[in-house]
Amino acid sequence: MQQERGPEALRLQTQARELCSEHGHPVRAVEMEMMLGGYLMRLDQPRLAAATFVRADESAYEHQSYALACRARLNEGVAHEADDSVVDAIRAYRRAIETGKGIGESPRIVFEAYRRAGEAALKQGLEIDCIGLWADAVAYGQELEPDQRGSTLKELAKRLSEMLTRHRRYSQAREIDRIAEQF
Repeated sequence: MQQERGPEALRLQTQARELCSEHGHPVRAVEMEMMLGGYLMRLDQPRLAAATFVRADESAYEHQSYALACRARLNEGVAHEADDSVVDAIRAYRRAIETGKGIGESPRIVFEAYRRAGEAALKQGLEIDCIGLWADAVAYGQELEPDQRGSTLKELAKRLSEMLTRHRRYSQAREIDRIAEQF
């Protein structure tokens, strides 16, 4: 890919994935699948990339690599957004959130999925959906240790507060501001 030889890179990456599977390295095969999806994104093939990330998620689940499954769903959402399929993107982000909050134990990916899902909702003019997503992110962040929250959460809370103010939900905005000071 670095040498601008996309088709050859795809072929070699597919071979790498297959070799990992054949030689009993299923998690490594999922990583190869993820790289393949990244290559497809770089080659402006978001639909194929999304399908690749779905396969990576399914295989990661099968092999109990839940953090990798969470990352695969986040990447699937990015691919759907690149293909202007916002509903599918939000659905993928929600799956990343569910997995990351649960068995995937990936708070940073969860926050990125919340942020991206909210952004996608905003692009569609769905501010109330964005408020709900970002409010859930802030509530989730309160349950975590400071080192698990990442830097995204405070910025997310600030944007949420501004949006709540625009919707004249002043008391909620003040509460979010108060919570954000803890981050």
